[in-house]
Amino acid sequence: MNAPLSMSVVLLASMAATPTPPLVDTDLGTGRKPPPVDAPPKTPATDAPPDPPPADVPPRAPAVDPQQPPVANEPGECGVLLVEGESALVVQANEFRRTVLPDSVVRGARVQFSVAGLSTAKNAAPLQRAEFVLVDDEHTHTAVGDLKNWIVDFPLPSDAHAGRYLVCLKASPSQVLAMPGELRVAEDAQARPVISRIQTPAYPLDERNSFKIEGDHLGDDVNTVVDLHDHDPIRHMTDCNSRSAKACLVVSEHRITVHGVERMTDEGPTKLAVRVGTLRSDEKELTLCMFSTGTIRTFAISATLLVAGLVLWLVRSGFRRYRVGRQRYRLTSLFIIDRETQSYSLSKLQLLMWTCAVVFAYVYLVLCRAFIHWDTRLPDIPAGVAPLLGMSLGTAVLSAGVTVARGPKGAGPQFPSAADFISAGGEVIAERLQFFVWTLVGVAGFVMGVLVADPANLSDLPEVPTNFLSLMGISSVGYLAGKSVRPSGPLFTKVRAEKVAVAGGSEVKLIADGKNLESDGRVRINSVDLVAKVGDSKAAQEGGKSYTHLEWTLPMTPECGVPFEFELVNADGQYARVELTVLPFAIRSTEPLTASTTEAPLNVAVVNATDGPPEATWQPPGEEAAPVPTTKITRQGDRVSVCVTPGTVPGKGKISLIDASGQSATFPVDIVPPSEAANA
Repeated sequence: MNAPLSMSVVLLASMAATPTPPLVDTDLGTGRKPPPVDAPPKTPATDAPPDPPPADVPPRAPAVDPQQPPVANEPGECGVLLVEGESALVVQANEFRRTVLPDSVVRGARVQFSVAGLSTAKNAAPLQRAEFVLVDDEHTHTAVGDLKNWIVDFPLPSDAHAGRYLVCLKASPSQVLAMPGELRVAEDAQARPVISRIQTPAYPLDERNSFKIEGDHLGDDVNTVVDLHDHDPIRHMTDCNSRSAKACLVVSEHRITVHGVERMTDEGPTKLAVRVGTLRSDEKELTLCMFSTGTIRTFAISATLLVAGLVLWLVRSGFRRYRVGRQRYRLTSLFIIDRETQSYSLSKLQLLMWTCAVVFAYVYLVLCRAFIHWDTRLPDIPAGVAPLLGMSLGTAVLSAGVTVARGPKGAGPQFPSAADFISAGGEVIAERLQFFVWTLVGVAGFVMGVLVADPANLSDLPEVPTNFLSLMGISSVGYLAGKSVRPSGPLFTKVRAEKVAVAGGSEVKLIADGKNLESDGRVRINSVDLVAKVGDSKAAQEGGKSYTHLEWTLPMTPECGVPFEFELVNADGQYARVELTVLPFAIRSTEPLTASTTEAPLNVAVVNATDGPPEATWQPPGEEAAPVPTTKITRQGDRVSVCVTPGTVPGKGKISLIDASGQSATFPVDIVPPSEAANA
């Protein structure tokens, strides 16, 4: 027979033969005997009451002696404890001493810990439930709990006072096994849950909300419950995560993470509290959001684009796409193009950017307040936003006024480009560069300040700092001052190139109308300087040395139909550039003539004709061509009248013209019978 079994037999025999008082085993791990479980608590003598312990010092349990063997009446490392019925437990002393009790619990909580070194004796029924006794120097409290898989789980008696207790396992009415160490029951004031911060609002994920609670004395997964108004109590659940289909929580040190909370249809701001056992925290406010921050930002961007689309639709209904030369621009370009110079306007751009930024920020704020704070009132405009928009609008208006008073900036390249924002007349301007960069930084900073802010804390638009407004004002003043003092640059309103005949060949004549054209300005063709002869036909501009009409003759052989770049550079370096083509002389149309032997005027429409009357050759149907005397040729603009004899044969005649530059053009003429002419 082995030692544990023989020990069981000895103890059973001794208990049956001797009517002794109930035996309570020596404390396993503390070296002291707990008082009998059924004995009433000790009452101090009335004539000599002991001094009460200080209020802030909880009663101490007896000192723990880790070297004490687990069973006092067994000299070896193993001992046997008789339990109710035929059950028996085997205790491994060294392992049993490793059992660790919770550091601290509160009243109403559950006590959970794993017991080491216990096993069921052979032929004994497993012990699933047991009675647990908490003992201090003056009190004894009893609770019934589980002992499944050697995991102790019992509710702390609600009448247990704050202090330190010896925990005993009452296996039978006469045997008690004391746990190593002690259990501390915390003061209510110390243990009451305290919420210091809630991650509010709670944003949804797959139509369910998750949020975090931070604070102290938040308990553990077993004892902690979150009470949320109009919701079932939220408790810990296995595999609790953000995808959980049911509300659950996970408790860690100083934090509770709640997942899977389903938001009610009409729910927004609500209240919650944390409950640990019978102790409950103060209620705090929590907002359950309908949409995530990404969704709200998408709504705000969509709403802003909707407003922009409406404005664009209004523009489209009354304007056509803008065209410069052969290039066509989108309707959106109408908001920032200066039609006079055919370049992008910096003052229009900054006004458009600030307007869009403020509209977007305000729409975003309205949506945040409506869908997160559940506040449908329109938010107020911060004090700095109105001056900001006023400054932007004032800059645009004053810029237009300076243009009217001083004249436009230089046109620069023929087609608009992004370089127009920092240049004038093809030259980079310092104050324009500074104003452009500051506008980009300011708008981007304002929008980012709105977007990076937590929507939960976004109840108003960001305040515009006073120094920011001051710097923006200085930048605007610098831009307008530079525009006011800088000379206006050349600007073309109409330019054409013609081929002219000269002795020994032909040259190109340029005829330009515009503003701020300097007669001594440099003429560049395809980026090459040419010595041009300024014509006598000029039109001086009022109040200056510039002209509104100039003509130049260029020492270059014209190539009809081949485009080239013409550039006029004023003395200050500003220039205007345009693409030109010397178009060939051509006859556009003729009027029919009636067959006759009498001379009749033939009206011919021409294009790209050099100044002066052309030469003409007429060929009636079926006859030879013959030159027409110059006395019978007259010209008025693009209309040429030639007196010819149609001939008596109906059919196709032919008229040939040679302009002053030597270019020729031929066109057929219908000769109709007199009868058809009469019917017509």
